[in-house]
Amino acid sequence: MLYKIYRYLNLVHALLHKSVSASLGPLNIEEDFVDKLGLLTENEAEVLLPTDNKERDAVIAWLGAEIATYLRMDGVDFEYANQEISASLRELRGLCATHHAAFNPW
Repeated sequence: MLYKIYRYLNLVHALLHKSVSASLGPLNIEEDFVDKLGLLTENEAEVLLPTDNKERDAVIAWLGAEIATYLRMDGVDFEYANQEISASLRELRGLCATHHAAFNPW
């Protein structure tokens, strides 16, 4: 489970830079992000493809769900932790959008 959280965090990072990176730009989700980078399973890629330009937001949502599952299993006070995690994920989403807008002004 922790590896999946780690993988999703790296996936958000790769998707963030995909539109501005010479090395990530040409890679495609259904093959390269699965086989070359190992950031997605084939099933995850199938689910992610229809999200079009909202891939990063979808992965952030997956990340939140995975963290929530982990916290429940670990016996953490979920109500408190969920508020903090939700706030952090909102901030991450906002920072990603700001970064994206800085490089893609259209």
